[in-house]
Amino acid sequence: MTAQLCLGRPAPWLPYFIRKRRFSRDALLKTLKRIRPALAKLESVCRPRLLRMNRPDRRALAGRVLPHLRNRAVHPIPIPFSHNPLAIALSIVALGFVERDGYVIIGGAIGALGGIVINISLTGGALLLGLKLLHLV
Repeated sequence: MTAQLCLGRPAPWLPYFIRKRRFSRDALLKTLKRIRPALAKLESVCRPRLLRMNRPDRRALAGRVLPHLRNRAVHPIPIPFSHNPLAIALSIVALGFVERDGYVIIGGAIGALGGIVINISLTGGALLLGLKLLHLV
């Protein structure tokens, strides 16, 4: 999807096996009924604002940056739940693009920077702890 953003596609292309999938009407209505309260809260916060953040050239820039941020969520050292702040921030950026809300996009980008700092801190701390343990042995 991010490569398609980078190329400036107006809509995502999906493989045939995904496009041909169908949902039963009852299952879809049941799901929509369950998520409607959360969507109502989300819609009250997100609305089209700062539309210059959602121009095609900005979406292309996000298409180049988001894969790098996604890769930062993967640690060389598995630390439980350490990827969550960055994953949440990237979800917020994606929500900003879907809702065409520049303020949400900027907020998600700032959160992504905070997530990177958290990831680097946790990874560095784990490496230092490992080195200290090696010196004790």
